[in-house]
Amino acid sequence: MATREQVAEALLAAVKAVGYFKQTGRRARAPAAIGPDQSPACFLVVSDEQIVAESPAKPPRRTLLFTAFVYNDIGADPNAYPETALNNAMEALERALAPDNDTLRACTLGGLVFAALLRGRVRRAPAELTGKALALVPIEVVIP
Repeated sequence: MATREQVAEALLAAVKAVGYFKQTGRRARAPAAIGPDQSPACFLVVSDEQIVAESPAKPPRRTLLFTAFVYNDIGADPNAYPETALNNAMEALERALAPDNDTLRACTLGGLVFAALLRGRVRRAPAELTGKALALVPIEVVIP
């Protein structure tokens, strides 16, 4: 059974492997600290955990709920759209969590977990006036 740390590191590695984000990590930073030369950036933080034990004889099913803090600063370019930056970041996260198991048609982080997927409401702040876009993206990881 995978540990929480193994899962968190594997998820971070999957996000890094896409090659889209200039900065990644497991500790969120203040959006003001991320400038145009450091973005797009993605920071993964465990925001919740659910444990379901069906019986004392079976190991519990653990679900880690991550929040991906996605930052993008497009600077002062009046022809750039903060919403486009968020859309591109969402596409990158979808690529990071693409199925890697043909039988399950799920992202298993190389067989470490049952499934890792984007699930839930994405909160977006495109910041049209400042050019500093932010999205909070829920990622659910089910550990058998």
